[in-house]
Amino acid sequence: LSLAHTLETAVERVSELLAVECVAVYLRAEEDRLVPAATRSLTGPHARVAERMLELSFARRDRALVESSDISSDLRLQDVRDAAREAGIDAALAARLAVRDDVIGLLAVYPERHRHATENEAELLGALAGQLAVAVQNAQLHERTRELSRQREAALARHRAGTRQRAL
Repeated sequence: LSLAHTLETAVERVSELLAVECVAVYLRAEEDRLVPAATRSLTGPHARVAERMLELSFARRDRALVESSDISSDLRLQDVRDAAREAGIDAALAARLAVRDDVIGLLAVYPERHRHATENEAELLGALAGQLAVAVQNAQLHERTRELSRQREAALARHRAGTRQRAL
């Protein structure tokens, strides 16, 4: 499976399992910023909210899950309220995507205001984030391997053409 297909499928399944319309998977870019990799029913600067949720997750030692049932009154999210309002985000539940100690992204669910995740929903989201992190890493490795193979084949073809040219 391609990385894009893996992420789109994950977003759809999380939306169904948690009965939430707005869901996103963000991946860390080279400059260490989160980039939306797959989204459902989101527009606007929602990545700013996700970046803040990721920052907050690092402050949690017990688990990497962060919840805000009302962003407009959550002091921890004061600096991204305008972005949340513009993106139509009232609440957030987010889990880091991590493989070993390497954080590769964030799985975020944006429910309606004042909806708290049940203990089962929180555990489910955490488990899905763990599985998704491994799936993302595997898909990235697969795509990188495929690209390296393509480059190798192209270099080999150039080498063969050069050898034939010299032989003539």
